[in-house]
Amino acid sequence: LLGILEGGGATPACRFLKPAPSEPIIDKFSPVIEDGFHAMDRAKVKIHHPFKKAYFHAFMLAWFAYDPVSLEAAKDALRVKGALEEEIEYNMYFNADWFHKCVKRRVLPPAQLYWRVRAVYAVYGTKVDPSDGLPLFNKTAWSKANNVLLEIIKGHCSDPPGFDFYHQKLTKRGEPAFNSLGLPLLECSRGTNLTECVHKQIMATFGSWVTGVEMGDALLAFFRHCYNQHISERRRLGFPVIG
Repeated sequence: LLGILEGGGATPACRFLKPAPSEPIIDKFSPVIEDGFHAMDRAKVKIHHPFKKAYFHAFMLAWFAYDPVSLEAAKDALRVKGALEEEIEYNMYFNADWFHKCVKRRVLPPAQLYWRVRAVYAVYGTKVDPSDGLPLFNKTAWSKANNVLLEIIKGHCSDPPGFDFYHQKLTKRGEPAFNSLGLPLLECSRGTNLTECVHKQIMATFGSWVTGVEMGDALLAFFRHCYNQHISERRRLGFPVIG
């Protein structure tokens, strides 16, 4: 699997997956992209399956490719601190969050992403739990996995070329933020996390109110103004948090 993710090796065959494209996959992109978490969560797996952790970690590596330059910078910072290679690999598996805060990642074009994700499904989907003899994926999970692969081919999942979804976080004083090793702390605008507060506001505003079109439009306009002003202050270099 590691060889496939790094660009070498053949994807293992799997009778539960639909046949792979016989022609080269054409890279297509969409302005609205699938959230990585939701793609990963589509194929439901048993909570206590012994291969669950390994599967999700492999899926994460397949879906999000680390930027090699910033990843090496993070590893070098750990080496300077005295970390051994085995410790770094251990932390990348059990403490991946630390790397996500200071290393950029990218969702690769369909022609690369498809084979990486397909390999994860093929390798882990049939893994059996010795306690009950059940595989990681059931019939429904395989159906969901095939749907995700179809979405990848359609270009609904890959990052559009030329877009950078990362920017450096700022402290409460409006200064660039760094972690304890001196690496820039990053904030990512990819995915649905940053839209949840908007969804919550819409639900709170219109969930229990009876409003007309004109009133609703005015409320949304007011929210957009306040939200844009807040984000502008939050990401403006040299602008402190003033409450």
